[in-house]
Amino acid sequence: MSTKLNRIPIDSSMIEAAAYDKNSKTLYLQFLNTGKVFAYKGVPEDTFQELLDADSVGRFVRSEIKGLYSGYQVRSGRDFRW
Repeated sequence: MSTKLNRIPIDSSMIEAAAYDKNSKTLYLQFLNTGKVFAYKGVPEDTFQELLDADSVGRFVRSEIKGLYSGYQVRSGRDFRW
C-alpha cells in the first residue's frame, strides 16, 4: 500500500470502516467484531461506490465481495494504519 487511505466509517453491524485504493483497485474493510482489516484486490471503483450506497453493507459484502475477489488479512487488531 503506497498511498494514505481515506478511512470511511460505515454504519453496519458487520463493517466498521472501508477504504479504497484507486491505483491498485484494492478495497479495505475493517470488520466491526474483531477490528481485523482485510484487503480485496481487483475491485472496480464503481463496486466500492455501490458498497457505500448499499442499504445493507454486510449483505453487499457477502454477495458482491467475498468469494468474488481475492481477499487476505492485512492486519489484526485496531492498529492498522490507514
